[in-house]
Amino acid sequence: MQSDAQASQVIQSYGSSLSAYGFLFLGAHFVWASSLIFLFSGHGYWQELIESIVWAQNKLKFALATQPKALNIVQGHAIGATHYLLGGIAKTWAFFLFEG
Repeated sequence: MQSDAQASQVIQSYGSSLSAYGFLFLGAHFVWASSLIFLFSGHGYWQELIESIVWAQNKLKFALATQPKALNIVQGHAIGATHYLLGGIAKTWAFFLFEG
């Protein structure tokens, strides 16, 4: 039950003066959760992601100077582990900072 009360505090924070911490928590949680995709994905996900980025760049004409390149599995796992650690740290920090 205590976690329900804590979760409701975070949700209610978006309309208060502490909204920056609420959005920091939300963003950090997104980074943390999306890192699991990088950690547990196979080659098919990477191919689809790269094709989506290339399509968006060609269709929307943004970031013309960059071209995405496929990552190998080791690089993907390294990115996932980094996002998992940093997202988890930032999420926990924002939660306790808001709570205190």
